[in-house]
Amino acid sequence: MKKLIFLLLLSATINFAFAQNKITIKIADANTTLPLQGVSVGDVKAGIGGTTNEKGELELNLRKDSTYHFNVYMFNYENAEQTIIANWNNIENKTFKIFIEPKSNKINEVRITANRTNDRIEDAPTKVEVIGTEEMNEESTLKPGNVASLLGDLSVIHIQQTSAVNGNSVIRLQGLDGQYTQLMRDGLPMYEGFSGSFGLLSIPPLDLKQAEIIKGSASTLFGGGAIAGVINLVSKEPTDSLTGTLLVNQSTLKETNLNFFAAKRNKYTGFTFFGGQNFQQAVDVNKDGFSDVPYVKQTVLHPKIFIYPNKKITIIAGLNAITESRMGGDMQAINQTPDATHPFYENNQSTRLAADYKLMANEGMHHFILKGIVSWYDRSVLQSDSSGSNVFKGEQTQNFAEASDMLAFKNQKLVYGLAYNSEHFVNKFTTNDSIQSYLYTTVSAFVQHTWNITPKFLTEAGFRFDNHSRYGNFYLPRLSLFYRPNKKFSIRVGGGSGYKNPAMFSKQTLDYRFNQITFPNANVKPENSLGINADINFHSHIGKVLVSIDQAFYHTQITDAVMVKENANHFISFYNYSGQVKTDGTDTYVRLKLEELEWYFGLNHTIGIYSNGGTSSYVPYFPQDKVSSTMAYEIEGVCRVGLEASYQANQYITPNSNDNFSVNRTHNYWFFAMMIAKDFKWGSLVLNCENLGDYRQSKIERLYNGNTINPQFKGIWAPIDGRIFNLSLKVNL
Repeated sequence: MKKLIFLLLLSATINFAFAQNKITIKIADANTTLPLQGVSVGDVKAGIGGTTNEKGELELNLRKDSTYHFNVYMFNYENAEQTIIANWNNIENKTFKIFIEPKSNKINEVRITANRTNDRIEDAPTKVEVIGTEEMNEESTLKPGNVASLLGDLSVIHIQQTSAVNGNSVIRLQGLDGQYTQLMRDGLPMYEGFSGSFGLLSIPPLDLKQAEIIKGSASTLFGGGAIAGVINLVSKEPTDSLTGTLLVNQSTLKETNLNFFAAKRNKYTGFTFFGGQNFQQAVDVNKDGFSDVPYVKQTVLHPKIFIYPNKKITIIAGLNAITESRMGGDMQAINQTPDATHPFYENNQSTRLAADYKLMANEGMHHFILKGIVSWYDRSVLQSDSSGSNVFKGEQTQNFAEASDMLAFKNQKLVYGLAYNSEHFVNKFTTNDSIQSYLYTTVSAFVQHTWNITPKFLTEAGFRFDNHSRYGNFYLPRLSLFYRPNKKFSIRVGGGSGYKNPAMFSKQTLDYRFNQITFPNANVKPENSLGINADINFHSHIGKVLVSIDQAFYHTQITDAVMVKENANHFISFYNYSGQVKTDGTDTYVRLKLEELEWYFGLNHTIGIYSNGGTSSYVPYFPQDKVSSTMAYEIEGVCRVGLEASYQANQYITPNSNDNFSVNRTHNYWFFAMMIAKDFKWGSLVLNCENLGDYRQSKIERLYNGNTINPQFKGIWAPIDGRIFNLSLKVNL
């Protein structure tokens, strides 16, 4: 009897086993096709399911001829459903692939626009660092006038003030001069050539969504001038409900800001609007008789309209209008009347108008973009000194247009397009006869291929051809490799070439010496560059702490670098350096987050060298070592507290002499800042302090040589505006 029962049970078990189908369900990201671990897959009624492994796979035993309705869940992804009928006829390989879409409002997910493929930041083959919406909103209350302070918080970026008179600043990335970093807004060039003057100081952060920083050569999509990198500022978009923000700010440095932003989207239309008024009085911080902060009166208007004919097409048109009056120099000459002993001042009047447009259309596998901008910039400069008055008036018209298409395959993306750029400068009046009017045009064709060869390995290859009306043809290849061994680690390696044409206004360190510049002659050749970047990334939770570590390495070399020299009559001319400009560096980024507490640490080490045979010297005005740290604590909807510290060391300067390669080492210094914000239902109140230690270059040395009659201003290597408190009120309308 026992033997019979055993045989019956064995037979039932065998029959049950043979009545089942063993299948494999594979879950992957719909955009990247990478496998997803930890996805829940199950049929509640059938009582069967599980979670995917590191390969994104889940094996299940299904009863033959049964129908299953599987639900697929993963945090921050759209829910999905899959019906499977388990019979031997319709299951050949017994493997089902399911692709799930990331949620558009995914927490902590950042999508980048600069690379045209709309990748998530962690999946992009080209390293892009993003300053997100939260940081932008916070910066709008700390420094409402411009984004210079926000960008300078990153260890790899150095904001160099180029003039003690007019307060202008440029971005220095990876140790290179400001002209090698391309500044863009919404993927469009706005601050190039003559119009680059005061570009960084003309961008309030209130209507910005994020800033995207591409480090190193990015020639394929942005042109040869992107040698050190690209900074793309992305504007906010309309929201479903009407939103409005009013911001009022006052600082102890006699700066007043009044900014307003509003946005709204309907079914077929939408708009955003920004209006700002900034007023800064001239201030002599160190009491030497000259302004350390210039007088500034600036008005900014930035309206944009959005049209949505259907779900596949978006049309955007915008206008950016800026008028500015800026004056610095001898305080007596600014506030009263110049005389024989106090003659020096500089008065800048400028107007910037830019109309931009963008059409985006998605049809099947194609994502077509037509975009462009027409900008007009007018600036007049009146400089008065002991020799009399020097007058300069010029205007630049720039026209940029680009048509591109992204063709998306299963594991590949192909971006290709054509671009046109023209720069027309007109010398309206100047006491310097060597400044000439010019018209340059560039026609470009580009292609970029991104290929997910395996779920872990990805390549991106690009090529750009530029034809310049004066300097001829340029061929720009680029290659990036991306490897992700698992969800926690990723490795990137990439490189490319670039070029920079000789330009009279590219070196903004000469911004205040228009009366002494000589137009580049035919013997001055374009610069050529080669850049290599690599980075290793780690992102995971250790206990309750979110840990992100990014270690980057980079090398750039420039041949035929365009340099300047000064003759006995103090006129400045351009020439090609016979050696090479080389920069080598590492950049370390660490971010820790534990509930409401967040800590950021950055360490940058960069050596920039002018190398010519057996002689070499350091590239000036860039700290070889910079440490940055920020700690923030936030109770959402209640309050925020932030502390910031940075240390800049081993910086060299160029003395005022004809020897442009003789360099002196400056003092190392600390910079501290803090902020306290109280949030209310209607908005927030923020108290901020910059430069808590009141470190100033003027405490170490005089900022000028000579006397008030004929001052010779020194280069700026440290803050000169001192400790600043500001109180801002943000009201949500």
